[in-house]
Amino acid sequence: DLPSFPTRRSSDLCDAKGVRALLVRFPLSDEYLLALNARLDPAEVDAHIEASVARFGTAKLIDARRAFSGAPELFADVDHLNGAGAMRLTRLVAGALAR
Repeated sequence: DLPSFPTRRSSDLCDAKGVRALLVRFPLSDEYLLALNARLDPAEVDAHIEASVARFGTAKLIDARRAFSGAPELFADVDHLNGAGAMRLTRLVAGALAR
């Protein structure tokens, strides 16, 4: 089974405080995506994530999983960003917050 993210407690806390959640699908390297897609059905993963996001109602989702596709130089290894990748992700999130 896929884990349920974000948690119900997080959703309730955001609702109680009137906070709009910003959820980020983290960038994945091409190598990581290939391995993941070989093990899991991408449509099932997407449906699971969409259901989790829907619990937040007003949450904004940034889907960055393929944002750095074709850019292995932004990853320290197959599943971690390096400094340049982290800076690019930070700019991506900042841009989404500004809209």
